[in-house]
Amino acid sequence: MKKFLLMITALFFSSLSVLSQAISLEEAIKRNIITYSIEGLSGDDIPQGSSSHYGKCLTTTIRNHSASAVAIKIESGRFLQPQDTNVQRMLITKTSIIRIEPKKSTTQKLYAMCSQSSKASPSKNNRFKNGKLADAPLLKLAKIIEKNNYHNSTGQDAVWAIANGKDMGYKKAKNQAEREIFGHVQNTFKSKNVDTYNGMTLKIGFEIQLQKTSEVSIKIFDEFGKCLKTLRPSASYTQGNHDFEFWIRETDFIPGKYKAVLFVDGRSVNKQDFEL
Repeated sequence: MKKFLLMITALFFSSLSVLSQAISLEEAIKRNIITYSIEGLSGDDIPQGSSSHYGKCLTTTIRNHSASAVAIKIESGRFLQPQDTNVQRMLITKTSIIRIEPKKSTTQKLYAMCSQSSKASPSKNNRFKNGKLADAPLLKLAKIIEKNNYHNSTGQDAVWAIANGKDMGYKKAKNQAEREIFGHVQNTFKSKNVDTYNGMTLKIGFEIQLQKTSEVSIKIFDEFGKCLKTLRPSASYTQGNHDFEFWIRETDFIPGKYKAVLFVDGRSVNKQDFEL
């Protein structure tokens, strides 16, 4: 019996050691330790309390090709890029540490949220690849959602607000989690509150590839060059691809011609003309 207990204790501490030495999915891929697949869920495969947009809405299968047990970490705030460009890029909102025995495979559901509101939510057979970490505002929001276990429509709306400029509407916080989430969204946009999509009929969108970390802002000007509204206050974005989406409410402007301008490090690099 004593020998048996010693074996169990050794296995327990061995397991803890593996988990404490968890490596990121990105690192495991680089080292050719594992192969993996990540795809969406549909219908009855989605757990209660989740949806195709948020919560446990993805599943991953990871195979360990090494001769030792490994623990793979998929951290909150990391993007997962869809193979189908009509499907939303997903943002991990809860860190998963997945232990896999040597030469074995393991399947586990992942907590994530959609980050491109104009595209489709994931479904079965929609596949994803490991992507980069989100920029600071969205990365912080993912950590807030994880800390408060707030994997619901409110958390999802906040992700869309910061990722796409989708307005949330004035909301009164019901609890500490919502106070934190709403406060972060408000601080990100330097505004009192964020409105809903109600009455918004025109979408403004930009895609840009940054060659280095840069300050990005987006503003609306009238036909005479007067700045009327800041859609995205100046914020730092890392090197790589970024996309921005906004909805304009017609009642915010008088009929006329306008242009949305994207600035990088204070220089105009792209514009979109529109008329109301």
